[in-house]
Amino acid sequence: MLTHDLDISVLGGVETLQQLALTVFLLILVYVLINEVLCHNQQIPGLAIPPVLPLVGNLHQLRTNAAQQYREWAKDLGPVYQVRLGSIPVMVINSAATAKVILGHNSQATASRPQLYTYHKLVSNTAGTTIGAAPYNESLIRRRKGAASALNHPSVETYVPHLDIETKDFLEGLLKYGDSGRKPINPVAMLQRLSLSLACTINWGTRIISHNDRLLSEITHVETEISRIRSTTDNLRDYIPLLRFIPYSSGKRKAAAYRQRRDRYLAKLNGELEERIKNGTHKPCIQANVILDKEAKLNEVELTSISLSMLSGGFETTTAVMTWAIALLAMRPDIQSKTITEIRNMYGINDLLCNVNDDQKCKYIAAIARESLRYFSVLRLSLPRLTNKMFVYEGKTIPTGTTIFLNSWACNMGKNDNPEDFQPERWLKHPNKPIFTFGVGYRMCAGSLLAYRELYLTFLRMLAAFEIVTDRPIETHPVKGVADLTNLVSMPREYEVRFVPRNQSALRNYAGPGSILDVSEAFQVAWVVMRWPPWSSESTNDEQKQTPSSRLSSAANNPSSILDWTAFTEFRTIVPTLVLTSGILIAVRFHRRYLRRIPDAPSISSSYLRRRSIFGQVTSVGDGDNFRIFHTPGGRMAGWGWLPWKKVPTLKKDLKDKTIHIRLAGIDAPELAHFGRPEQPFARDAHTWLTSYLTSRRIRALVHRQDQYSRVVASVFVRRAFDFPPFRRRDVSYEMLKRGLATVYEAKVGSEFGGEKMEKKYRKAEWWAKKRARGLWKDYGRVGSDWESPREYKNRMGMGDPAPIEKGNGKGKTGKK
Repeated sequence: MLTHDLDISVLGGVETLQQLALTVFLLILVYVLINEVLCHNQQIPGLAIPPVLPLVGNLHQLRTNAAQQYREWAKDLGPVYQVRLGSIPVMVINSAATAKVILGHNSQATASRPQLYTYHKLVSNTAGTTIGAAPYNESLIRRRKGAASALNHPSVETYVPHLDIETKDFLEGLLKYGDSGRKPINPVAMLQRLSLSLACTINWGTRIISHNDRLLSEITHVETEISRIRSTTDNLRDYIPLLRFIPYSSGKRKAAAYRQRRDRYLAKLNGELEERIKNGTHKPCIQANVILDKEAKLNEVELTSISLSMLSGGFETTTAVMTWAIALLAMRPDIQSKTITEIRNMYGINDLLCNVNDDQKCKYIAAIARESLRYFSVLRLSLPRLTNKMFVYEGKTIPTGTTIFLNSWACNMGKNDNPEDFQPERWLKHPNKPIFTFGVGYRMCAGSLLAYRELYLTFLRMLAAFEIVTDRPIETHPVKGVADLTNLVSMPREYEVRFVPRNQSALRNYAGPGSILDVSEAFQVAWVVMRWPPWSSESTNDEQKQTPSSRLSSAANNPSSILDWTAFTEFRTIVPTLVLTSGILIAVRFHRRYLRRIPDAPSISSSYLRRRSIFGQVTSVGDGDNFRIFHTPGGRMAGWGWLPWKKVPTLKKDLKDKTIHIRLAGIDAPELAHFGRPEQPFARDAHTWLTSYLTSRRIRALVHRQDQYSRVVASVFVRRAFDFPPFRRRDVSYEMLKRGLATVYEAKVGSEFGGEKMEKKYRKAEWWAKKRARGLWKDYGRVGSDWESPREYKNRMGMGDPAPIEKGNGKGKTGKK
């Protein structure tokens, strides 16, 4: 049999659980302490910092509207301060003046980008990153040079014919789907098609002509979700490295799935272009120019980076700005009235398309575009910078490797000229005033010239052709009206407006068959039409009858937009899945084995017998050697006693059929009066002592067996603060034997002691109490042969185990001395 010491040291899996939990807690505590010391040493001396929490820093305060929170902190901490995102210190710039000094005067020192775990390691490990997210190196210099040559002023002029076609198609969509102003529509889908088709045309020579195009749905959905992943505060694993070791994460799975979906449509777009180049049917575009230029130094990864930049930056920012602006114009008829006056002064009442070559000559339209960029600041926090050189700002040394956030929202909403008001007139007075939506310094967006031209021509033609009317209020406040404050790009909440033609007859002439707005045939002849998926045929009649808003609602149910199941066949997915499944099964088994509450003694399985212990709180004491406990699996480590839903009941009605009846192993105590039988001497003393010693105490019971009264016979241990030494684990049976309140159990020798060693210990304690005449042994010497032990009392009364007592043992009426 196991020894008593071994029994005490391995009294069940729950004790091991407590030790493991304590070890894990200590390891986490050490990790947090080391992390705090390192983070403190990494802080920039001299820069103010708001109060932080261990491990998370300021992340808990920046989960919803980080840009606005940074702006609020700037009121107390100044325009430049630092925050801590997890373990990373970040320098935050909140004013136009400091942005010019730090990012403008030190543009080469702040030319790099930090590599964030989620976007750079999970999303971009196959196709690479966009130009805007790439760190500073020789490859970036080549990519920026290629993008700059494709997006400079002379190149933008060559894209005017494409702008002409896309904006005409946009006007046609407003007239058609808006039923000539009679039907409210959500313009988002048409704006997305306009911007994305322009980007695809410029980069691949491929147009997207339909609002119901599946490729449009796929790209907009995937790029929008990747934009969410790129959020500076939404991915905790970017800033808390400990979270990266979680084996199975929905965030990781989501990032991998969208990476695969993006890889597929990029491969298809590139493959289609290569096929056209091979056949000699391609049209001039960025990708074809680089591929055919034998002196070009861009490799495939760098070329893909330019493509990603055109896709993500080519439609999301401009689409968001125009969506906000349309909502505001619907709520501001005064601005529309002033705008149409300016347009008619330049083009007259019947020229609804104006001049496509007009390079922002209508100053008020240009002012609306710039004010929309400033007021809504759709990219509230510019992509983070990373210093690649040390520099000094106001006497403070900013070391290499420092992450910098430009709060473009705060910079655009400076203190001067009523920044909270939408006022295009401010740009008529100060046309060269800087806008921070596209960034500042070396990493400023290379496509800003094209974006300005697209915004200008779209606003010019849309406002010349339509009056924008809303039948219900739209929230256009740049903070209150945001649909998702955690997203990288701030989009407004969904809304619907009516586009009422200003000159319906003239617009219908434009939009009739063969008219200047009927460009569908030209699309098919002059440009390649991309279909998605590749095996899809022409749009059906039902698809063409869909409105843009219905396309948006159906996109979520489109098979091509559903989570791609091929992501689950990857090794990196299969392994975490197996680990998670195994973990769940282990957790279920662990719960059933160690944390499932046992209501009563008959429910205890045989696996407990002589191997495992149970925790519980004593609720009542029956006799001097038995009591009841309420089972509390896991003890305090599992929440018993301090979690609100894990309280031990105190009322008898609540405890009915919910307690385990335990008989102390190895001892017999005097019997109280039961069922007409008299009380045995010292029975009251034993009961009183056991009641005071155990009631409401938490005990641990090593279960040996069940007896004939549906009780479990167990060795019981308790810790008490006021015993000496305090909190030492004490064997309740042994304590009763020492005090002479019980005798050694004689019915089945050795079977309920926890081993022979324990039995010897019990007999020694009994001998010691007997020698000193303690408790029930007090009258043993005086009474002599008439003295009756608890076992003899039970035999005389016909109670208990009928097994005979061995004669000649020196006790009681059968051979007592």
